[in-house]
Amino acid sequence: MKAFLAPLAACAALSPAAPAIAAPVTFSGNGHSYELVLSLPVTWDYAKTEAETRGGYLATVTSQEEWDFIVALNSGNMRAWLGGTDSTDYGTTEGNWIWATGPETGQAITFNAWGAGEPNNSGGNEHFLEGWWNPYWNDVPGATMLEAYIVEYAPAVPLPASAPLILAGLGAFGVFHRRRQG
Repeated sequence: MKAFLAPLAACAALSPAAPAIAAPVTFSGNGHSYELVLSLPVTWDYAKTEAETRGGYLATVTSQEEWDFIVALNSGNMRAWLGGTDSTDYGTTEGNWIWATGPETGQAITFNAWGAGEPNNSGGNEHFLEGWWNPYWNDVPGATMLEAYIVEYAPAVPLPASAPLILAGLGAFGVFHRRRQG
């Protein structure tokens, strides 16, 4: 049995979307939950897609309190992808940083935690936001391979209390309508 499980364990270890180290944690400041996902090194685009597959998006940071909360999640001091960019691929221009993910998509980044001298577009191709847990931000090329990303989950919008009654009524109407037609 061990001989059978060893290859499976090796394959699981190589999966880019390895499980997160902990369940999402909620920040009381906005009611959103955040998850630090550790993986094999991935690009910004891959991390963005994976965050969306999980039902969230690469984190957008709009206050110092939110950034402090996210920094506290990353006790391992991993460099991690966040949802910001100044790439023309996302409808902006060099130096005009926007959020390319979540409900803030397309909005200018107003709060920031850039490190000294950042963003600097070193090499002319640094257009994606990494959280650099010292605890500052850095601009890096999208092809950079980071071993973590932060997924943000907005709170679900609750249905009104009357929603089940409305849905039941619509269902009954559909049954009634089909019987009249048939």
